[in-house]
Amino acid sequence: MEMSGCQSTVSMRLLSLGCTAALTGFVSLAVAADGDIDTTFGSGGFILLNSLTASPPINTQVQSTTVDGSGRLVVVGSAQHIDVAGNPADANFLLFRLSEGGALDTSFAGDSSGYRLVDFDLTGIGVPGRDTATGVAIQPDGKITAVGNVYFNDTQSHFAAVRVDAAGALDPTFGGAGSVHFGAFTAYSNRVSSLAIDANGNLVLAGATSYLYGGNWAFYAAMTRLTPSGSIDPTFNTGSVQSFSLAAPPDTALDSGALALALDSSGRILVAGNYDTSTVSAAAVERFTTNGLADAGFVNGAPAPIPPPYYSAQALLAEPGGAFTVGGYGFGAGQGYVYLARFLSDGSLDPTFGASGIAAFPFGGGGGHTLIARTRRGGWLIAGPYAQQGVYLAKVLANGQPDTTLNGTGFASLLYQPNTLFDIATPALMPDGKLVVVGTLSEAAANGVGTIGIMRVLADYDTLFVDGFESR
Repeated sequence: MEMSGCQSTVSMRLLSLGCTAALTGFVSLAVAADGDIDTTFGSGGFILLNSLTASPPINTQVQSTTVDGSGRLVVVGSAQHIDVAGNPADANFLLFRLSEGGALDTSFAGDSSGYRLVDFDLTGIGVPGRDTATGVAIQPDGKITAVGNVYFNDTQSHFAAVRVDAAGALDPTFGGAGSVHFGAFTAYSNRVSSLAIDANGNLVLAGATSYLYGGNWAFYAAMTRLTPSGSIDPTFNTGSVQSFSLAAPPDTALDSGALALALDSSGRILVAGNYDTSTVSAAAVERFTTNGLADAGFVNGAPAPIPPPYYSAQALLAEPGGAFTVGGYGFGAGQGYVYLARFLSDGSLDPTFGASGIAAFPFGGGGGHTLIARTRRGGWLIAGPYAQQGVYLAKVLANGQPDTTLNGTGFASLLYQPNTLFDIATPALMPDGKLVVVGTLSEAAANGVGTIGIMRVLADYDTLFVDGFESR
């Protein structure tokens, strides 16, 4: 079809090429961009859920979020029942699901108002339990596995795992009743922070253990693997929970713990975390073979350090071919940072990425639940908590330079609402490039209004072209 004047208005970008003069009264419309609140979500980009209206009412704390194959959000953490006098009971594992639009999915755990609580009932005499789920993954068959920590008393704990089906019902094929708990032999405490599911359906868990020897404490990173039925895999390393240090020899760590876990395309296991020696607090990553042994092809079987001032490793993302990125926080010369470090397959920093393998952004505060994801442009997105009030985003290109499509600088921070405490779970990136952040609002809970806040922001979203067609 032939058009008079401008031949096509399919691309608004072409208006500057001679067509603008043919238009009169044209008003430039503001276009949403990465780093903006998604105002199409909830009320201006925000939703508040009142879990205190559940039956019986519960008070919640969220820890991790993931997206299922239907675009729904699965969230895990902990919750306490509240009795008629307003007193909280022991804290239990919590799992719930949100629709893509952020509404509580009451078809999930329909017998419990949409909130599945799992009580391991290991509490010591007179001491309230504080069991909490810290990580979550979705299996190819749609079943959901959550891992975390369950306590015998205020300090002694076990690794724990729960599996439910897509409807939120406990899976009796896992551990006999849907849950398991276990710990390293003689360990005083066992804490799991992250989870990955391998190609055979095994669950790889990473975290930390502590031991008391003659009045002295020892803290280690830890790892184990469960079979699909929930049993500790006897073929994985020593067939139990494996404790190890993330400090590279000859350093001896006084304190070590794993915070992030990933499986590469060959099934090898990457574990990142922190350690303290008598002189330094630092971060490192180590690679293990598929059977849980230190990989001799990775820094000769030793951990790869992340150079100061980047002392906290909070997230991992494996790439095809064996390279991987680590993300976290650092502080040096009076300045805080968010960073991404890219490593090659042999454990050396990639000299072509950022500055000697590291891309860093000045940052005033944060720590904790962190996400790394790939972007459409072949770079990386890192997102995490911002000053207990919102979320930060940072984007880098494939070469480690700031991706200025985000806020002109590659970095942005967004508040849930001004002057509101907002403790977030690990964020989740939707397939369309929108970042969903679920958090706990302690001030709202104290007022009986709600305990769960949800916000959605544009993180890697093409606002001009959607599914290949322009829309504006």
